[in-house]
Amino acid sequence: MTPIPLELRNARIAVSTVFFLLGVLFATWVSRIPAISHKLQLNEAQLGIALLGLAVGALLAFPLSGWGTARYGSKLTTTIGIILMALALPLMTLAPDMVTLTLALVLFGMGNGGTDVAMNSQAVDVEKDYGKPIMSSFHALYSVGGIAGSLVGGLMAGIELAPIWHFLLITGISLLLTVYASMNLLKVPGSGETGPVFAAPSPKLLGLGVVIFCVAVGEGAMADWSAIYLKDSLGTTEQMATAGYLAFSGAMVLGRILGDSMRTRLGAVVLVSTGTILSAVGLLLGLIFPHPYAALIGFACVGWGLSSGFPVAFSAAGNVPGVHPSIAMAAIATMGYTGFLLGPPIIGFVAHASTLAWGLGLVVLLCLIATVFSRNVRMADLKG
Repeated sequence: MTPIPLELRNARIAVSTVFFLLGVLFATWVSRIPAISHKLQLNEAQLGIALLGLAVGALLAFPLSGWGTARYGSKLTTTIGIILMALALPLMTLAPDMVTLTLALVLFGMGNGGTDVAMNSQAVDVEKDYGKPIMSSFHALYSVGGIAGSLVGGLMAGIELAPIWHFLLITGISLLLTVYASMNLLKVPGSGETGPVFAAPSPKLLGLGVVIFCVAVGEGAMADWSAIYLKDSLGTTEQMATAGYLAFSGAMVLGRILGDSMRTRLGAVVLVSTGTILSAVGLLLGLIFPHPYAALIGFACVGWGLSSGFPVAFSAAGNVPGVHPSIAMAAIATMGYTGFLLGPPIIGFVAHASTLAWGLGLVVLLCLIATVFSRNVRMADLKG
């Protein structure tokens, strides 16, 4: 076997670091949503409106990042995105009202969305140079970051440390690791070509987009509402409430660690379809039985079941003929994170009109829809 060049190994570590940081930063925000919401005295509908800031920021950043990556390369756009996200994190703790919180979330969403497109483009290039499937391992590191962020968030909530000091600590560490990652990311030059920043996805990507939209709503719901459901609907402590996202992220890590090998044995379609069925059944049972442990099991089922959704979708998008990889990533990210970021606010509106359990029931329905459309991910199994 030909040894892996040192530069390529360092690039893999650097990309893994970026995926990890993205998970940490997002989970840091998620872990303190109850505290920030309580500080500003936001009801579920108001919090849902604030969360739209994430959607707006990300939806603006996706096509810009795709265009920038295609023209200038993914190293630059990845670095810019993660720095923006890290700097925006503490701004959310300084917001005096819903409007300023929403604006801070716009910046945070831009960093999140821009990094997501660029780092997945980097991951595709590294995977191609490795000559074997490693995409799921990168996404596993994102989930590991989510676990780390949740654990630290739970600790900080337990000792009642103010979110501002918590967030400043995470920002400082993230910026240091970003410097390291940026020095080792793969130097893949952009094409230098100009083209439209905003472009509609091709028909071949739309079917895939249905699946990733549904999967993303589930992930976004767990991120933004699992802690709220445990604390407000089931009456747990704030520290216990952080276990919801932890259960989801932990199960997702296990699924993604095994994702590459499972896809080799089962194929992309079977892997995704069985996962979405597990997510629907597990979450439904967790909502029917209103007990914290039942909810945690349901959240874990969603984590395991949806774990291969994003890695498989990005691999499939990279195999769509006639589309530049970064443009395909931007299209998939736009459709996916439309669900990831718009889904939770919609759940908030439903919860305000009825209960949060009914709002989370939308995730059950969308997982079943994803099962029906799962045949569209078969492009992930294409070679070359």
